[in-house]
Amino acid sequence: MKNVRLLHALALATALLAFGCAKPAADSHAGHDHAAGDSHAADTGATASTAGEAGAGGTDLLMCGEHGVLEAMCTKCSPGLIPAFQAKGDWCAEHGLPESVCPTCHPERGGKPVDEAALPDDAPLDRSVLQFRTLQSARDAGLQLATVERGRAPAGVIATATIVADASHHALVHASAPGVVRAISADVGARVAAGAPLARIESASVAEARALLRAARARYDASRAAFARESTLHRSDLASAQDELAARQELESARGAVAAAAATLEMHGAADQGGGSYFVRSPISGVVTLRQAQLGVMADTESPLFEVTDTNALWAEIEVPETQASFVRAGQRVTLRVRGARREAAARVEFVSPAVEPHTRTVRVRARLLDAGAATGVRPNAWAEAAIHTDGGEHTVLVPREAIQDVRGTKLAFVRLAEDRFEVRRLETGPSEDGLVAVHRGLAGGEQVVTTGSFLLKTETLKESIGAGCCDVEAPKGR
Repeated sequence: MKNVRLLHALALATALLAFGCAKPAADSHAGHDHAAGDSHAADTGATASTAGEAGAGGTDLLMCGEHGVLEAMCTKCSPGLIPAFQAKGDWCAEHGLPESVCPTCHPERGGKPVDEAALPDDAPLDRSVLQFRTLQSARDAGLQLATVERGRAPAGVIATATIVADASHHALVHASAPGVVRAISADVGARVAAGAPLARIESASVAEARALLRAARARYDASRAAFARESTLHRSDLASAQDELAARQELESARGAVAAAAATLEMHGAADQGGGSYFVRSPISGVVTLRQAQLGVMADTESPLFEVTDTNALWAEIEVPETQASFVRAGQRVTLRVRGARREAAARVEFVSPAVEPHTRTVRVRARLLDAGAATGVRPNAWAEAAIHTDGGEHTVLVPREAIQDVRGTKLAFVRLAEDRFEVRRLETGPSEDGLVAVHRGLAGGEQVVTTGSFLLKTETLKESIGAGCCDVEAPKGR
């Protein structure tokens, strides 16, 4: 078990070595054969000096001989590591080393960490430096640069949207009883009021319901007359109270049968009249946007015959990228550029989903349109571009979107220090617009960042052991 823990510690140290405790370039390359190094760069790129030394020298070189701790965790040699360990709560202020490996406080640990929680996160450290092996290799990499500009942050989140009908103002109209379509009263595009007839259907079920209602009413009339007679006889002592009670019970049963038959016809929307016809009516006011009914065709109760939509009550379902969802909240204004519409439409955010769609990696936002209808030409199911007006607009710095790389949830950019030397910057980003991203922390106006080729530099920072890379990686120096 002890050997397993030792190997685990060595693996962690190797993974951190590229960023942890590299000495300045002049020190780390001292004693190396530069001619041999250039030859190696020509064949396979370049090798990070610290990782190369550890691989060549075995496990002894993983230790900082001067301070007696793992070289990857030596804050004496690399003061830039101090904030990372302080943030983890692993810090010995008395001796200026991580508490978990402090040889003075814990000599029994031999300078080896006790768990991974004490280590910095997986993304490269802020202010780490990438140094190309040769000037020519930097030129061959084809890196392109852009200057960081100061400007006003985008005042919104831009995302795609779909216009949908309000569920409370949208109706699919079905036949309430199966039958044959005998007449059609409204077609697509017709504006109808609530209760307006859309089609007339001849149904055997409705004819049967009407017959049952007539029979129930006849039974009710007979029961009422029988009850009146039994009541008269009972008052004259010519009939018993039991006979009167039985007549009352029959009357109530007949009254219930009439109510049930009438409710069945009411459910079908059929008036109390002869025959089996009834009208399919619109439940809401709006525009007929779909008609499936056909004359002479048998209509069932499963397939909709009409669709009626109130085009003055619409919603926009906006798919906001998860990286920008934190800027969106209920009550914010939305401007919608709808394809085919005569002008932009205004909306207001009503709901922000608490979950991320697992397939699209977006957060669904629903916004109610404030001025939908014929005046704007906005239609249900249309595509739109939504601009959600967030709390942006403050002065900040702007960089091209391609200059920003995502490393395990951490946003990075690479700042040019020299033609062959670049510095890693951790960023706090804001909304984006027109290909530019607002950066609230990590960059300053006038600095040059890598655009094309930034992914190459990202891959160098992610190598657990930079054994065949093009760059040396140095930990941040104390400032």
